[in-house]
Amino acid sequence: MGSAYLAAYNGILAAGWSYCLFLVIQTAMVGGSTTEAWEVLQQPLKIFQTAALMEVLHSAFGLVRSPVMVTALQVASRIFVLWGILVPLPEETATQAVHLITVGTISVDLNIFTLVAAWSVSEVIRYGYFAFKELGVEFYLAKWLRYTGFIVLYPVGVSSELAMVFLALPTIKASRMWSIDMPNTYNFAFDYHI
Repeated sequence: MGSAYLAAYNGILAAGWSYCLFLVIQTAMVGGSTTEAWEVLQQPLKIFQTAALMEVLHSAFGLVRSPVMVTALQVASRIFVLWGILVPLPEETATQAVHLITVGTISVDLNIFTLVAAWSVSEVIRYGYFAFKELGVEFYLAKWLRYTGFIVLYPVGVSSELAMVFLALPTIKASRMWSIDMPNTYNFAFDYHI
């Protein structure tokens, strides 16, 4: 029973993330802006990224061997980027980019395209690998991608996540949306300069 459920769960999420990847590529190929990318991606991202919360339950109930706290922290970081940064502040994040370098006429930026592309490719690989594994099928290429793809995808994904947070920081600071005032007279201020 658990194997069939996990195969279905992983298969559905592999398909969902494949759809997100398709939307990213399609929007980029037609020269769509980051704003247009966010418009088409926000609903699928909310569904498929939030579905990762089930992984914490899978771990807690022993369906998978992953440690509960490690799984919870990994899932929480992406959930925070999505629901704590992108969703409440799309004008600051999804419409802008952090410029890294210009090579000839090509501008290399971290933006919603790089974020969702890195998330999507890594999740298609991961969920696809586990879906097939639950069915008792293993492909060498899938296994190789599962355990080596992160070498490129992790730095791109984390850098893109940090870029989204960086783009949102001025508004977060001005609005104090993530601030909690302490009931004391100590006033420590975190100040940064952009």
